Amino acid sequence: MANEITVTITETWTGTTGTISSTREKQVSDIVDMYKRVVTVPASTDTTIAIFDDAISDVTTCPFDLQSVEYIRVTNLSASNPINLQLIIDNAANGTADASATIYLKAGDSWMNWNPDAGIVVRDDNANYEVADGDLLGLVVDSLSAVAQVEIVVASKTAS
Repeated sequence: MANEITVTITETWTGTTGTISSTREKQVSDIVDMYKRVVTVPASTDTTIAIFDDAISDVTTCPFDLQSVEYIRVTNLSASNPINLQLIIDNAANGTADASATIYLKAGDSWMNWNPDAGIVVRDDNANYEVADGDLLGLVVDSLSAVAQVEIVVASKTAS
């Protein structure tokens, strides 16, 4: 079990009609690098918290090899303030950002992704179904009007 990440999601709902419970677990082996940081984002500021690329020549400017990343989680650690998490996307998988999507994370909310390489696409014309073949190139946090703290975790099969 060395060099393995295990992520467990447990959901439990209890209501007047009974209880519904579900636990799902996913394991990925051969993880070489685990990156975990808490980033403070100043109020009313956009801050890049991760950059991904197919060809890494300088880990100080782009620490994550897109093809090796197996898991990403971003959590808004704020007790009361929301954030916007912007996904910078390369729909054509050619290394150039050509789209973005923004996810609103309330206090305590998380976003997870298991497949940033050829696993995401955004199109706005005609809202047709698209095959997810684009790449995630970056993650940017907009703190909105208050200082925010976000936690980012990245598991990779190569060292960053």
